[in-house]
Amino acid sequence: MIENYDRVDVFVGVDVGKGEHHTVALNRGCKVLFDEALPNDEGKMRAVLAKLKQSGTVLGIADLHGGEAKTDARDAAITAQASRTVPHALRSIQLADESVAELPMLCSFDDDILGQVTAASNRIRGLLTQIDPALERVAAPHLDHPTVLHLLQHYPPPAAMKVAGTTRMATRLQKPAPWMGRRLAEETTHALGE
Repeated sequence: MIENYDRVDVFVGVDVGKGEHHTVALNRGCKVLFDEALPNDEGKMRAVLAKLKQSGTVLGIADLHGGEAKTDARDAAITAQASRTVPHALRSIQLADESVAELPMLCSFDDDILGQVTAASNRIRGLLTQIDPALERVAAPHLDHPTVLHLLQHYPPPAAMKVAGTTRMATRLQKPAPWMGRRLAEETTHALGE
């Protein structure tokens, strides 16, 4: 059981999501103090917790519920309610100073990788625009899909795409991605004026 549980005034349940976290806060009397989806942003979460601390000591519990790729207000409320009513199931987590020090470093790695992905994507878009603006309009929205890379590897110049035509390109592209491959072949052929 969590130490000093009797001194907790606010119980926060967070349903964790990739893009946002639904957060519900209850007081000891089960009154809802907060019930909103928050963006996946540490600063915004800290601001909400700071505001909730004005009502007393805060206990936060986060959970990732399987199923659909969205956060759910109901799941966050259940987590908050469980933290309020089932104290014997709660365990305190203590992070070593080393672990806390490593977190900013890991976050900076993510930021660096995201920056590199964005730069590479922008570079590819720029090159496609120089080669053929119509091809860029078809390929750019799907650069993260492996079929686009497959298309560009097997038919590097737009002239090769024109010669291959819709049927041959679709046959090659449908192997890794049946639906996307056919659609990409049709859109590419149409954009190149065939």
